[in-house]
Amino acid sequence: MTILNSLLFGSGGEYTVLGTPVEFKEASNIFNNSNLSFAYIVEWFVTDPFISVITLTRLHVLIHEMGHAIAGWFLEGVRSKITIYTNIFGGMTQPVPEIFEKRPLFFYLSGPLVGIVFESAKLVAAAASAIFLPLPIGIPLAALVGFGSVVWISIELYNIINNWGDWTQIYEAGALQYYFSALLMLSAVALSAAAIAGMILLV
Repeated sequence: MTILNSLLFGSGGEYTVLGTPVEFKEASNIFNNSNLSFAYIVEWFVTDPFISVITLTRLHVLIHEMGHAIAGWFLEGVRSKITIYTNIFGGMTQPVPEIFEKRPLFFYLSGPLVGIVFESAKLVAAAASAIFLPLPIGIPLAALVGFGSVVWISIELYNIINNWGDWTQIYEAGALQYYFSALLMLSAVALSAAAIAGMILLV
């Protein structure tokens, strides 16, 4: 069993990524939400067996959680363990270093920021494929990679507006920290848009 099987198809397994233990497993307690809220739709969409492969759901969650883990190691020398749930949309990084109880912004922003930078880079790569590769190859590749990027960037931006996930903790850190964090996230998207516009102008 390889990590590729776990990332694409949700197979269980334990691995080490950049010195960090990572476990893929099913969540034991699943919250059932039967109403058609945005949370329910997102949960259904990104955990669908087909869609989760196209959008690389578990890879995105891993990148997000690695952001938290690296922040803990860099700022306090704490090695956390990452758990990626294979039957729901989500993951967990534990333990949370004590320093982040007083400075939560560094820990909680690291996940979303790394995630949106990753997806913005994918979006630029998708645009580059469409622009510079032969059309029979570039267009399908751009559509495949770009679709997942647009999905995740949209979810990340929605989380900012609605204070979901890590943004609950970021919001509680104070208005200044919240708006600064949101500005960093939007800057990553703006830079990717500028890079795509630059490539179009080069053609």
